[in-house]
Amino acid sequence: MGTTSAFETATAAQLKAEITAANKSIRSVAAALDQDYTTFYRWVTGKRPIKLITVYAILDYIGLDIGTFFTRVQERADSER
Repeated sequence: MGTTSAFETATAAQLKAEITAANKSIRSVAAALDQDYTTFYRWVTGKRPIKLITVYAILDYIGLDIGTFFTRVQERADSER
């Protein structure tokens, strides 16, 4: 596996934060989206790259606008530089 960019790292961290803010667990979201828990966990912890369609499905499930999410991701990436 190659290196992870700051934006990818920020995306994973923000996904995890948004899942928590929605009062959901990683396990419950994985189950709701019919995803294998281990794979899903690797996506939202930044251990594996996540596809945009999966990010969208997660955001749709937790009720967060994709534009708002990526604004937060960019802010997180900028603050971690």
